[in-house]
Amino acid sequence: MRIDRGADFLSATVADALGHFAVPVQDLPAYRPDLKGSIENLNRCAERMRFASLPRYTHAPSLRLRPGARSTRVEGAEPLPFAEFVRLLLEWITWWNTQHTSQALGGLTPLEAWRADTTPIEDVDRELLHRYTLADDGRTRTLTTSGVRFNERYYVPAFRS
Repeated sequence: MRIDRGADFLSATVADALGHFAVPVQDLPAYRPDLKGSIENLNRCAERMRFASLPRYTHAPSLRLRPGARSTRVEGAEPLPFAEFVRLLLEWITWWNTQHTSQALGGLTPLEAWRADTTPIEDVDRELLHRYTLADDGRTRTLTTSGVRFNERYYVPAFRS
């Protein structure tokens, strides 16, 4: 796993989990998108191919900066409801993974490349992963009827019948 100094991925909890699962970690220098090109490219494609066409896209060209340019913004357009945004994003992700081909993948779709990869994959027992649902800062926690309070939130286990 390559990490670019993102605090969420450099936490002790993540380091502990990756160590237990023998995942090698490469700590990249900050602000070096060239070292994680495939992720940066995917983000750029999502922004340009999907997000730019949505109402209220905040990075659309400004008419003030480019006189005579056509704006992709629709004045007065209502923002998408979250569920609709997620539906459209999932639709794009499905297209990207199953129909979009890439020269970097030898003309395959990401799904075809994934299926052609012979790297063994092991499913991890859910109970083993459960220990990583809360970061441990060493303080004693009290279990209440609301759950366990951590970082201004209550956490509760899944209901079992």
